[in-house]
Amino acid sequence: MLRTLLKTSLVTSLLLSSAYAYTPVEDAIVNGTDFTVEGTFCSYDFADAPAAFDWAFVTNDGTAYQLLGNPPSNDNAFGWKKVDITPPSPQWHMFQLNGDVDGDGTTKFDWVLVSSDPSNPASYKLEGVADNGTFLYSPRLDVNLTVVGSSVHVMNQFGGGAWTDTNGTTTHQPIDVTQMATNTLTDAQREGLLFMYDEEKMARDIYLTLNAINPSRTLENIATRAEQTHMDQVYSLIEKYDLDPQNTLASLPANTFDLPEIQDLYDSLTALGAPSVQASLEVGCMVEVTDITDLLLRMNDLDGADDIQAVYDALLSGSYSHYWSFDNALKTLGVTEGCCSVGDAYCKTEQEYPKVSKGNGQH
Repeated sequence: MLRTLLKTSLVTSLLLSSAYAYTPVEDAIVNGTDFTVEGTFCSYDFADAPAAFDWAFVTNDGTAYQLLGNPPSNDNAFGWKKVDITPPSPQWHMFQLNGDVDGDGTTKFDWVLVSSDPSNPASYKLEGVADNGTFLYSPRLDVNLTVVGSSVHVMNQFGGGAWTDTNGTTTHQPIDVTQMATNTLTDAQREGLLFMYDEEKMARDIYLTLNAINPSRTLENIATRAEQTHMDQVYSLIEKYDLDPQNTLASLPANTFDLPEIQDLYDSLTALGAPSVQASLEVGCMVEVTDITDLLLRMNDLDGADDIQAVYDALLSGSYSHYWSFDNALKTLGVTEGCCSVGDAYCKTEQEYPKVSKGNGQH
């Protein structure tokens, strides 16, 4: 499709592999040899640690360490602290890749976690550290790994991985709308799809623009790992219903939008977020509240269009997660009120915006 060809190389490099192509990390795993599990992760309630860091690492000889029990350093990137505990059953196996696979100049993040649950054969590569100190992970790897003893075996490729929202907190299976029933759309439904695509693009472009001015892992991760996927999912519906026959939307350059009201909103919000990291993160709160409000409005008029409903449900879940990511990033920055610092219209409770459970073992 023309749309795929028009994506920038940065965005393309962040997409999951197709059924017949591996990402560099997946390729390194498939073609690598002698991967050995170094130990296992399990959740453990440490009295002196925030809940996000309640994780223990247990080596193959049974020695246990508390994650971030000590301040991280060049010699101890994960802040390991030796502890005397009886850990519960392992939840994740951990092994190191061969060399600097991700090309970041160091091997400290070239680690892969493999689920110990045979009913959930998921694996993720460690990507880095978020602003709040939690660890970031890749989207779910498109290889089926199993651990026997301390050896890692590649079983097969799944052929279509999952995608993960910012900080790895919410994993969704990509929605193949071509396999769902085709509906006769109303004018409002068609307008809604075109509007939501422009708005998801706006969110991505705002976050990328502000991240270039005020670098923040939260902005970068949401833009490159989530909003691009949101755009892809909405555009899959636009393609299905032939709403962009001239590829007008697909060929729009960065920071340019089809709808004048979206262009105006982009211009005003980027200006509002430019002065500082705090201002940029506060704009993130505003964008997500706007996105959620518009999604909920359009979800009231779907009339059994299950394919649109499925995509909007996924977008809504992701936007809830993004809101709390910005809220947490602000609090980590010292803004104790988080998103509430922006004003009452952007101050939400967990009842209004449900927090999605960290179901893939992120920590």
